[in-house]
Amino acid sequence: MLHRVPPHGRETRALRCTLVLHLHRGDHGETVATIGPAPTLQAGQFHLADDPATVWPATGFDTDTSGRLSPVVDVDTLDEILAAATDITDPSNIEVTPGVDGSVHVHEPGGVTHTLRPDHLGRYHLRPLDWPLVCRPFDF
Repeated sequence: MLHRVPPHGRETRALRCTLVLHLHRGDHGETVATIGPAPTLQAGQFHLADDPATVWPATGFDTDTSGRLSPVVDVDTLDEILAAATDITDPSNIEVTPGVDGSVHVHEPGGVTHTLRPDHLGRYHLRPLDWPLVCRPFDF
């Protein structure tokens, strides 16, 4: 894992980027190491209701009892959406602190704190935030 400033978009601070190391044979049987971003399976996209220009990938979606969709994201996308949320709102309104075992605590006005924990696949379900998110699943 490393932290980098994205090459495009409005983000100007370093965000987490998970990398994967692949060892394989080269053209002449030599050992070759390739480092690149971790592959992310996408089930669709989503954005904050008040910022349709900034779109993030979702690895899946949850559905509540009323049929409302909520995105499931990898840790890198979680970092990006939380950074954008603190930029869009007054930075004093939302504070994010890491917890143990990959959990993330999102502190909102009025003393409300949402804790997001990774599921067994390391993904984060954003439903507990109850933010106005517009979800667009892909049709497969």
